Amino acid sequence: MKRPEMSVRERMLAVYQGQAVDKPALGIYQRYLPRGGKETQVRQNGMGLICYHPPVGTLYQESCLDAGGVGSEYISKHYITDIEDYKIMSYLVENTVFSPNKDYLSHSMEDLGDAGVMLARLDRSPYQKCLIELAGPEQFLVDLFTDPEEVEPLLEQMGDKMMEVCMRC
Repeated sequence: MKRPEMSVRERMLAVYQGQAVDKPALGIYQRYLPRGGKETQVRQNGMGLICYHPPVGTLYQESCLDAGGVGSEYISKHYITDIEDYKIMSYLVENTVFSPNKDYLSHSMEDLGDAGVMLARLDRSPYQKCLIELAGPEQFLVDLFTDPEEVEPLLEQMGDKMMEVCMRC
């Protein structure tokens, strides 16, 4: 008995949930799809729209290459620029899911062969990560001093996630 054809939406949701689909699910972020006749044509051919609405807010980082010719990268705008951004980052950390990458590791070690060694490392501590990568010292240190009740939950969540990773090893 043949299964009924899935709608574009059903197909896309099934892929996100790791379920079987009747044919390949194709999607494009709505902001990248040109409006007008092309949009209609693409959608009629089975292209699904992926509409994004942030649940708690938006964070972004800007980085630049060093103009001195060294090629170093530096952060010109950190993710956290306001006290409210700690809640958004907490949401992201809380909803981060880690999965094993043993196949990638095995493949990488095999590719490396006798040409070198593969070393494991832990990420920076939550404090270091906020200080260096997420907020920068000017923002993070002031926020930690003036509004610790907004900052400390993120540090605790990041510590819990780090422990989760360590326990899987």
